[in-house]
Amino acid sequence: MRFFVFGCFVLLMIGLRLGSQSAPMAAQVTGGLNVRHDPNRVVMTWSGPVQPPMKQRFEDAFRKLGKDPKRVLISWNSPGGRVDHGHEVFDVIQKAARVHYIDTTVGAGNVCASMCVPLYLAGMERTAHPNARFMFHEVILKLKPEAERALRQMAPFAPSLVNGVKKEAISKYTDRLFEDGFESKLNNTWLADLRRRIKGRDVWLTGRQLVQEKSGVVDKLL
Repeated sequence: MRFFVFGCFVLLMIGLRLGSQSAPMAAQVTGGLNVRHDPNRVVMTWSGPVQPPMKQRFEDAFRKLGKDPKRVLISWNSPGGRVDHGHEVFDVIQKAARVHYIDTTVGAGNVCASMCVPLYLAGMERTAHPNARFMFHEVILKLKPEAERALRQMAPFAPSLVNGVKKEAISKYTDRLFEDGFESKLNNTWLADLRRRIKGRDVWLTGRQLVQEKSGVVDKLL
């Protein structure tokens, strides 16, 4: 039985695509990266899912920026996307932050959902419109077709074990996402309550609500 459980877990890990679609509106937010040079700052606006070629777009933008001393503002409008690619984009922004002061914002009518939130948290100063919408949830697992088929075949023999393995994987990668992207900048009491609220569902909060709850996500409202 232990071998069966271990086999399920290994199969799940091998067949896992981290993050996959993070919010149901993913196909509706498109546009990519736009860069605007203002007199006192550079504004980078990302509209679209967190998925390739997002990392390359930001790498190219920061490469062209060079050692320009102007402050950088990244404006987000994203339904989230792939956790693995999001970590890569986060690393690009963190590397650029060694050279540039980087702030982040979410404007009026815009959304920062799921994997977008850790990217937003990369900003030194984080602003948002009162009605900007943020979404938090557990990591969504998307298996490769062959792994999904194999687990479906195993399920009739030990359904509770297969479901338990999936839940353990969701918990593991949600923990990793929160530890890597959230903990250092947020109110720990608020974060613990959020972890309770997102169990099995999406939690939507406006910029105003995040400030009122003293979450630490948004530094100030626009």
